[in-house]
Amino acid sequence: MATPGHIWISDKIIEIESQHDASLIGYGTPSYITVHNAGSAYDISDSFLLCGQRYLYFPPVYYNVYRSALVFDTSSLGVGFTVESAKLRLYCNYKNLNTDFDVVVVKGADIEDIPVKADYGDLLDETESRGSINSADVTVEQWAEIELNQYGRPEINVTGLTKFGLRSSKDIDIVAPTDVNVVRFSSYFGDYSAKLIINEEFKFRYIDADGIKRAVQSTKTGDIGNSGYLWVEGTYLHYIDANGDVWRFEGTLTGLTGKIPSQISINTKSGIDGTKLCYIDDTGAERCFEGTIG
Repeated sequence: MATPGHIWISDKIIEIESQHDASLIGYGTPSYITVHNAGSAYDISDSFLLCGQRYLYFPPVYYNVYRSALVFDTSSLGVGFTVESAKLRLYCNYKNLNTDFDVVVVKGADIEDIPVKADYGDLLDETESRGSINSADVTVEQWAEIELNQYGRPEINVTGLTKFGLRSSKDIDIVAPTDVNVVRFSSYFGDYSAKLIINEEFKFRYIDADGIKRAVQSTKTGDIGNSGYLWVEGTYLHYIDANGDVWRFEGTLTGLTGKIPSQISINTKSGIDGTKLCYIDDTGAERCFEGTIG
């Protein structure tokens, strides 16, 4: 258990596998618009994740529109977790392309906790990209990664379920297919399940004298080790890692410089002063580092 004064660097990479996901399969003949605008999928499958469109002439002519729903349990992140960056990692096990398209991540707030056929229609008005990858950049039997953009990252629910949809850019633009253009990813079964990879926003963390977790949000330069010394110099809070390398965090210094072993309690003698992280250095002088403290 962490004790008052315990210091550590928070810069986590967290991997969360999908809890539920499904392909939502639109099907019909002879009108593409009828299939595209349907309020419910013709079929649903949790055996794989499909994205794309298909036109076939047997006869009769028929169309498929493939959308997918993904549900992740992100409640373990907890209150106070700040997402720095995030991406979907999907394993491609098949694709059939005559024309390239973008695999587009869209808002999934209306998706049921366990996807249902009606989610196909609920995704129809979700046209703004949360991140995308071109089908030409997706390789069979390899992982594809889709970075979430400034609209996608805030939709990660740190206290509950996070939901996203997958749509083809041709589907979004209502462009009827004239051939087969489909990418298929693995579902939530097995080692190749869909994953949400989240980088936590960098924070310098510690436990205060009351046992409360505190954090200074700052800008890091370089990688951070797990032990060493801290001191303030100029506008930087410096840190020596276990290898003896020096890294620094930019902020605003008030007071003189000092040096403390990282295991010494920061707050037992001084503590939080407004937006300042204050401590007693090894000479007995009080030092403060001003930043964003929570």
